[in-house]
Amino acid sequence: MPHLAPAVEEPLVVLVSTRAVITLPDDSLLLSPATISISPAIGKIVSVVPDVLPRSAFPPSSTYIDHSPKLLLPGLVDAHVHLNEPGRTEWEGFDTGTKAAASGGVTTVVDMPLNAIPPTTTLAGFHEKLAASQGQCWIDVAFYGGVIPGNADELLPLVEAGVRGFKGFLIESGVEEFPAVSAPDIALAMDTLKDVPTTLMFHAEMIPPITDSVGDGVQSSLPPLAPHGELNSYQTFLESRPPAFETYAIEQILPRAGRA
Repeated sequence: MPHLAPAVEEPLVVLVSTRAVITLPDDSLLLSPATISISPAIGKIVSVVPDVLPRSAFPPSSTYIDHSPKLLLPGLVDAHVHLNEPGRTEWEGFDTGTKAAASGGVTTVVDMPLNAIPPTTTLAGFHEKLAASQGQCWIDVAFYGGVIPGNADELLPLVEAGVRGFKGFLIESGVEEFPAVSAPDIALAMDTLKDVPTTLMFHAEMIPPITDSVGDGVQSSLPPLAPHGELNSYQTFLESRPPAFETYAIEQILPRAGRA
């Protein structure tokens, strides 16, 4: 039985290729010829046909583009980006960041809660972030909230406002408005969010409190000792972040995971 174009009269954007990656009903992927019809009115795909249909199968006003033999791929999701607006837009803001993502085939990004001023650690800060994003997003953007000392009362309001998860640091984050959390902060965040359908993540890096220059107060610890070796050497960077930093952080999280 021949494949037919979608039965619509409105103008469509039609993308075809002899090589397209199609998502099947069981979420598996299939490499196949395909014709993908998009409605400009609603901005959504209205039909995927596993064959290359001719231009004549569509209304004359449709935009028809044959990308053969290039691959047509589903849009990618980047779940770790920093859109540092407001406050540090010169690092990367909504306009440039989402344009760059779109140019690389990424159609959804999830923004990390730090680097903007204010960070996404309060409901008010989230509202400022949303206001700054208006009219600047070229793709879909979701947001994480942040866990910092003293903001446990903000976590549930942030969930209700739409943040998709939370992140905290067990080491200084590099920006003063997003300080590291301690063991009591971790436990409180887990207790607060335990009945909520969200995700709680941590930057798995922590200076062991037994190392030189660091006291027991991890939140107020001094920086690690200066690295040895050439500063432009990748090996120097690796040695400045030994595996113990990661394993110590994980050891702080796993014993408390049952609270979540």
